[in-house]
Amino acid sequence: MLRIELVKSLIGQKPVTKNNVKALGLGKINSFVLQKDTPQVRGQLHRIQHMVTVTEVADEAPKKAAKKAVKKES
Repeated sequence: MLRIELVKSLIGQKPVTKNNVKALGLGKINSFVLQKDTPQVRGQLHRIQHMVTVTEVADEAPKKAAKKAVKKES
């Protein structure tokens, strides 16, 4: 999983850049999202690398899915 944080304003940026930021789920400065590490996301990040900080985090999704499965069985 990737933690992507927007650290630069969208003011004055090209429309393609703004669209990439919105497609990743970012809006305001200092907002962040967690995205899966896929080639598509990496390509979008390459286009806006001057505006974001990216850190890799441990994948928590399998643990949450396991907890939901246990609750449904009860």
